[in-house]
Amino acid sequence: MKKILVFVLFHTAMMANVKAQNFGGNRPSTKWQILKSPNARIIFPKGLDSLAKTTTGIIDSTRNLYQQQIGNTNKVFNIVLQPDNTISNGYVGLGPARSEFYTTAPFQSFELSAIPWVNSLTLHEYRHIVQYSNLNVGLSKFARTLFGDYGQDLLNSMAVPNWFFEGDAVWAETKFSEQGRGSLAYFDMGYKSLKLANKSYSFQKLRNGSYKDYVPNHYQLGYILTAYGYNKYGDEAWQKVIKEAAAYKGVLYPFQKAVKRNFGTSYKEFYTNAINEFNKRVQPETNETYLTKESRQVINYKYPNATGRNTIIAYKSGYNLLPSIVEIDANGSERRIATFDISLNDYFSYKNDLIVYAAYKPDSRWTNESYSPVRLLDVKTGKTVTVGSAKARYFAPDISEDGNLIVTVELLGNGNNRLVILDRNTGSAVYSSNWSAGERFQFPKFINNHSVLFAVANESGEMAWKQWAPATNKISAVTAFQQQIIGYPIVQNNQLIYTSSSSNSNDVLVKLDLENKSQPVIIARNNIGLYQGFLQGDSVVSATFTASGFKLVKLPVQNISFNNNTGKIKEPLFPIQKQPVEAPLQENYVIEKYSKWYKPFNFHSLQVEADDAVYGLWLMGENVLNTLQSEIFYKFNNNDFSSTLGISEMYGGT
Repeated sequence: MKKILVFVLFHTAMMANVKAQNFGGNRPSTKWQILKSPNARIIFPKGLDSLAKTTTGIIDSTRNLYQQQIGNTNKVFNIVLQPDNTISNGYVGLGPARSEFYTTAPFQSFELSAIPWVNSLTLHEYRHIVQYSNLNVGLSKFARTLFGDYGQDLLNSMAVPNWFFEGDAVWAETKFSEQGRGSLAYFDMGYKSLKLANKSYSFQKLRNGSYKDYVPNHYQLGYILTAYGYNKYGDEAWQKVIKEAAAYKGVLYPFQKAVKRNFGTSYKEFYTNAINEFNKRVQPETNETYLTKESRQVINYKYPNATGRNTIIAYKSGYNLLPSIVEIDANGSERRIATFDISLNDYFSYKNDLIVYAAYKPDSRWTNESYSPVRLLDVKTGKTVTVGSAKARYFAPDISEDGNLIVTVELLGNGNNRLVILDRNTGSAVYSSNWSAGERFQFPKFINNHSVLFAVANESGEMAWKQWAPATNKISAVTAFQQQIIGYPIVQNNQLIYTSSSSNSNDVLVKLDLENKSQPVIIARNNIGLYQGFLQGDSVVSATFTASGFKLVKLPVQNISFNNNTGKIKEPLFPIQKQPVEAPLQENYVIEKYSKWYKPFNFHSLQVEADDAVYGLWLMGENVLNTLQSEIFYKFNNNDFSSTLGISEMYGGT
């Protein structure tokens, strides 16, 4: 077996060198600091002390909880906080062992929850650290002994499917917080849509995806399978499975064999039962009229807006289509207005034939920096211009009724944000709000030229609507905070139409009278969820998801009583005994200056390559901030029997 392993590694070890970290991605002027704890090393730019303490606190609080499900081993990883971009993401990798957290909170909460972003991110990414720490066993450990990080990474990825890594992390963020993706209707809608469309794909297609049909990703598949396993077999269900798989017990198809040994059922029976159990919980189909044509291709229509001329403005995209803004008439005929710029999110606001949205612009030199300038599209001419600086970081802009002002959420670079009103013509800031500690602003929307409505999430993950008077900088409450997800607002005849989570349903459309602030009412709901909508007589026009993408639909107005109970986060489809954790207030964490030259070589892996007659060994090194990459190599030429010994260094800090 060891001969087989060595053969595989000699021919594929170099494939493990897949880097998520950007080489030389930070400015040399960045002042780095470090917070050390027994469980992690948090490296961060000066000024992010609070985020570093929160990250460390959550790790300290979840270590023992995570080890109950995954295993007792805990390797201390370096975790780098990256605040200077517009991406909401993170990763954990080997080669070298490290993690990066992109600390910019998402512009909306339906996909990733409303709890503070660094909390959610830490719950998810630290789960990966614990996974890797406990998968250094058996043949994977032997591969690590021979080839370092790359050896373990390759053997782990060959034995344990990526759906488990991500599904288990989603399960963890759901169990150990008040929300988590497993509690969000938006996260469930992919497999719900397949069930309602009677589409039954093979597991290979669900596992690998499709370039033709819509297939939910491995996060969604993984959550269904792992959550079903935990729910049926207990919180320690997966520990033996993944360790036996990583150890290659059974050699061929080790994961499938481990499932059969520990769950007493074949792999095929297991995943079939899991998906069937999920499908039992899908609500029956509802009656709605589709306004967009059916297609064999995956095509999305999102964010419908009424124009006042019996047409609808919407965003359109597809697998083989450039994203664009289209106008749809009552017969379903379309007019393409303009191509939508590259953007991290496709949300836009429309008013009086003017459209505003946030584009995506990477920095031309520093790969850990990116921007999101406001773009203004004139529907009549199809021309698009940038409002203000191209190096601004704005999200979810809206334009005033007279078209002269733009309100948007501005990222402040330290995990916080504020509201800013820009002059359309000059791009300069006319007003800016006072940021409130622990609150994150979303979806600002002009009520009139003198008042702005916006959604806000607090440190507990509760959300509410508030109102801002820019001239006096006064902020007042419109609704009370509660555990809910709200967003995608449209103001129509002094009424607020928005999407809200619902404890006993999917995401629903709600109406709130802004004049008398009466109790909100549900005006429309269906079997998947409704995202943004407007009133059209006795009906509502909105967007919902289907097995071939988002579609525009029309539903009758329902006017169902909406209260504090119906507005809460729903229960996960697979019941979870929640154990929400919080970051403890620990002022005794010691923060020190971090030297960029700490362990400059940091050798982590041995890579083997064979190219025709040349054979070689490379000892690979990389410092934590990835400004210095090192190689010590030996090459042998089998034609002339010559040898080469060398050192290669690459520096990316200037």
